[in-house]
Amino acid sequence: MAFSISKSDIELPFGRYEGYWEDPKHDVLFEIVIDGSNFKSTRESGPPFSFEGFHEWRLLKAPEDWPELRANVGMQAMELLRGFYYDYDMHSNAYQFIALGFCCVEPSQNTGIIQSDGYKIQMDKPDGFLKHVASKKELITLLTELLEEPGIVKVLASMLHHFERPIYEKPEINPRKWKRQLDVMPADIRPLFNDIPSAQPVEDDENEEINSSSSNSGQEYLEQEDLEQEDLEQEDLEQEDLEQKDQVQEVQEQKDQEQQGQPEEQTDQQ
Repeated sequence: MAFSISKSDIELPFGRYEGYWEDPKHDVLFEIVIDGSNFKSTRESGPPFSFEGFHEWRLLKAPEDWPELRANVGMQAMELLRGFYYDYDMHSNAYQFIALGFCCVEPSQNTGIIQSDGYKIQMDKPDGFLKHVASKKELITLLTELLEEPGIVKVLASMLHHFERPIYEKPEINPRKWKRQLDVMPADIRPLFNDIPSAQPVEDDENEEINSSSSNSGQEYLEQEDLEQEDLEQEDLEQEDLEQKDQVQEVQEQKDQEQQGQPEEQTDQQ
């Protein structure tokens, strides 16, 4: 499943976006980079481009009561994705990036710092946490005009956009949750994952146990907590449903009692 890009691959033409993503619930902060040079087109021409590539993530902050995750602050991870990049308005340059992550490549064998997600980003008007910045090629062009030293410029550009690729691949550990993510994505994206086992139909099993053998995994911790939250929400819905049924039953019983009492009152009046 290792991902690589050669010079002959078609680079996605949207440049580079940098930003920050925060999870206040868990007191976690990440830096994210979406760079066209990290994606290769799997279609000869476009748009739309079907593609494969990765997002760059860097962990910047972790809670004090999560020492396993705090030990990885400053480390980088990759989220492997597949998706489409296309023009949804033929009369403008309003390109949209639609992708779904299917594998995380982590800096540590025992601790996961990210989990895959689905993305729908309008690249001409990116989400508030993203900012369009100069790509490596654009940076080299700009610095060369200023410094007129191509060799030094390439070194500077490489340093500014340096990304140390991690090596520990961790496919999604929860097929049911990943399948739910795939189901809410546009239908055209599904064929891109035909070779991914998690994309195949999965039977719901109430007794399914979440694989938590490596208790240090931040990804597993987040997924376990999300599933527990889903269970609590489901229990609340079921409780509300029961309460509504009880209320309906009480109202019906009152109506029945009133109807039973009406003939007796009519007989007395006669």
